[in-house]
Amino acid sequence: MKFNRFYFTLLLSVLFLATSCVKEDFDEPPAEGTDPNITVNATIADVKAFYQPGNYVQIDEDLVFSAIVTADDRSGNLFRNLVLQDETGGIQIRFNFTDLHNNYPIGRRLFIRARDMYISDFNGTLQLGGGVERDAAGNPTGMDGVPLPLADKFILRGKWNQDYEIPTKRVDELTDDDINTVIRLENFQFRSSDLGETFAISTIDDEGNQIRQTVNRDLISCTGDAPIVVRTSGFADFATTELPQGSGSIVGVYTVFGTVKQLLVREIEDVNMEAARCDASVTSISSIRGQFTGSPTNVSGGTVIRGIVISDKDNLSVAERNLFFQDESGGIAIRFNGNHSFPLGAELEIDVSGNELSTFQGLLQINNVDLLSAEVISQNNTVTPRELTISELQANFNQYESTLIRIRDVSMIKEGDQQDFAFTTILNDGTATIDHFTRPQATFSNNPIPTIPITLTGIVSVGGTQEARQVSIRNLNDIDGEDVSYTNISSIRDAYSGTPANIEGGTVIRGIVISDRENLNVAERNMFLQDQSGGIAIRFTGNHSFDLGHELEIDVSGDELSVFQGLLQINNVNLSSAITLSQNNSIIPNELTISELQANFNQYESTLVRVRNVTMTKEGNQQDFAFTTTLNDGTATIDHFTRPQATFANQAIPTEPITLTGIVSVGGTQEARQIGIRNLDDVDGDISGPETLLFEDFQAATVNEPISLPGWTNVAEIGSNRWTIGEFSGNRFGTVSAFQSADAENKMWLITPEFEVDSGVKFEFESAQGFHVQDGLRVYISNNFDGSNPTDADWTELDATIAGAQEDRWAFISSGTINLGAFTGQAHIAFVYEGSNPAGETTTYRIDNVRVFKD
Repeated sequence: MKFNRFYFTLLLSVLFLATSCVKEDFDEPPAEGTDPNITVNATIADVKAFYQPGNYVQIDEDLVFSAIVTADDRSGNLFRNLVLQDETGGIQIRFNFTDLHNNYPIGRRLFIRARDMYISDFNGTLQLGGGVERDAAGNPTGMDGVPLPLADKFILRGKWNQDYEIPTKRVDELTDDDINTVIRLENFQFRSSDLGETFAISTIDDEGNQIRQTVNRDLISCTGDAPIVVRTSGFADFATTELPQGSGSIVGVYTVFGTVKQLLVREIEDVNMEAARCDASVTSISSIRGQFTGSPTNVSGGTVIRGIVISDKDNLSVAERNLFFQDESGGIAIRFNGNHSFPLGAELEIDVSGNELSTFQGLLQINNVDLLSAEVISQNNTVTPRELTISELQANFNQYESTLIRIRDVSMIKEGDQQDFAFTTILNDGTATIDHFTRPQATFSNNPIPTIPITLTGIVSVGGTQEARQVSIRNLNDIDGEDVSYTNISSIRDAYSGTPANIEGGTVIRGIVISDRENLNVAERNMFLQDQSGGIAIRFTGNHSFDLGHELEIDVSGDELSVFQGLLQINNVNLSSAITLSQNNSIIPNELTISELQANFNQYESTLVRVRNVTMTKEGNQQDFAFTTTLNDGTATIDHFTRPQATFANQAIPTEPITLTGIVSVGGTQEARQIGIRNLDDVDGDISGPETLLFEDFQAATVNEPISLPGWTNVAEIGSNRWTIGEFSGNRFGTVSAFQSADAENKMWLITPEFEVDSGVKFEFESAQGFHVQDGLRVYISNNFDGSNPTDADWTELDATIAGAQEDRWAFISSGTINLGAFTGQAHIAFVYEGSNPAGETTTYRIDNVRVFKD
């Protein structure tokens, strides 16, 4: 029967071919293809209705919608994403495979069976996907794309070359309904400071590595519209295309990232900016003020202002989103749409086209200015304040609002016992009075107000529910006339009698910060301060922000003078007691031999010294700066100490004599005399050593939490336990155990970030054990781990020394230096623990100072 049916079918086919050969007007399939025979019962808006902010929602209804592809991945600027639109809006679909444009090109109609798909958002931009990515604990981490085997389940292909509208929009009128739709913007240009740059970065570094970087470029309107970000991937085929110099139109997909409005260009042909630039002429601030008629209005298009920032964000005397801005014609308050970074004295050019001009609590301001609209022209400029009496100010208040003025011979008066700057005081110069206001957040708000007449410089403003006229200083440098009597640091040191005591009232010291908080070789709350008489350690009540070279004035009245581990310090100093007077100062170090230093140690404690022709030595294999090394200049020896948190802790110590500059101190339970460099600039000589490819000391991780560090993989292969972070005496480390585990057995992987191995690459780490039962820790290397499931990769065990029963409990030992030269290419190292609580295999291990380096 099978044979006969085949023969009959073949015969019919031959007859069909024979007859069709003579037909001259046979039907052809339509060039645009055909749509599938499927019933559409929903729109994109219906699908969006399932969206719940912050959740990944699986669609559980038989919804079918049709939409046209308006953006694909052909140029590389959209990776594994399509943008679809219908008459109700747009949405993205995320995939787990590439080259989507082959089957789903722009203009093709698709029919989407949405049941079982997931909907969520990527920081405000809605997406459909095939699943949810989760971490080892089952927590959702992102949208998983539609996999290739399921693509035809969810997506049916329809006609090609379907028309769709690209509307012209204004950025300031875009709404959530416009997200994931293709729009056109007219009369825009790229910011002038970006001209000469490319859309994104795609280059080859000196070592032959391909570097691709996604870049945001700012589009500025010629007609008063709001700015927008053009975001381009380093994988886009136009990434290295130079930004157009002119103005014109641009087409792209409108998306958001949080509150940032973005445009994704599909192809370079979507950019048409060949017209002349529309550089706006600068408008005076007085002209802007003149546009205000008493009710909120928008600043006219093409309006740029240029002036100097006269407010001081660093001393917090103005809200984080606000600044006061002055040119030769006047001043005005600017309120941005986010916290800004423009310091006192910065010269700015701000495009305020279309922004709201209104009053807030009586103060005229330009409101909701986009941060992208402000460009820094120069720094460290000054505005000369107008000298006035308070009577003259009150008589012409609107003229001086939001400008800098100076009042001489003025008294500050405040009711009540709280005689500090915070909130409102009264200024009186004998001609009239006016309020003075200080935000309670200002760094000087708790400083006492002057008790004698002064010269005061400040910004004129209006504020509060009463819309009170007021003047505000920016920082304490705005007060001139109250003499401060400084106490030498040497006098403070001499006052110490051997037991903790409080410093007497009215004591203010002034000196230069000689420690370097940015390079972390001093604790976050500590610093060393030096004047012409000596130096001392200062410990604040919280983490400070005073940099190396800052000149400070510190009121230490009533603070504790005591020693900690042998080092004399002023303890528990309030952060508000310290005022920055100037920056970028330097202290010339005392040049000494170590013998001279040891002979006069107390004289030089907490000061900067320099030792020439000194060698650094360290016991053991770990030849880096971390912890204690020994300095020897031939006259004597002294310890050198580096905190393990210091940025240079893992730098190899010099092998030849050097000149070393450092701070003299005392520390540790042994109260050892020591010197500590601030940063590597303190070493004059050859400090070249092994190149560190990877280092982790776990200090940045959260204690008692599973290890979650950039690039690291922490996986429970068997059971639910994972590697966590432990801490002892301030040192953090990775730790693992099966002790008290609820699982029958545990196998846990902690895998390093990827690094490249070639000749000379080596590896070392430290381990410690506690309550040893079994040898449960091993170390492996792989050249084909892809960052997901370690059991899918090939692993080779490394011959590392690991803490065992013979070592003291919790004593860290070195793994020895392990040559990785046999594993050339991209590699990962894994620390793998196996144990079982029911079987009593519960050894606890700790690892620290994981280092891959190249000689």
